[in-house]
Amino acid sequence: MQYRLRNELAVLGRDPDELRFHLFSAARRFSHAQQPVRRAFGSVLAERGVVVHRCAEVTRMTAGQLQTRSGEVLDADEIVWVTQAGGALWLRESGLALDDRGSSRSRHLADRDRPADLRGR
Repeated sequence: MQYRLRNELAVLGRDPDELRFHLFSAARRFSHAQQPVRRAFGSVLAERGVVVHRCAEVTRMTAGQLQTRSGEVLDADEIVWVTQAGGALWLRESGLALDDRGSSRSRHLADRDRPADLRGR
């Protein structure tokens, strides 16, 4: 999204650095991935100038504005609301080890619970 929007601004003759991206998460961690993956993801976000708001549950949204439970307010021209994904319903009957959201569990936790032909996938 960031790449595309920066290019669109450039085509319009506008400065791509006008764009500001903010990521809000109610949790302290914004990913259930293992630590090395979270660290890499955090580095990429920082390199791209994405401001990460942790422990910042959005409780109110109006046209052009977000407010968190702590009272932080962010004015925005555009807001993209994304919620946490879960696994497809058919996964629950697949026999695979799933987490509480119905997604396939991390390999290091799930291999012992998977059929031998699916281990390491």
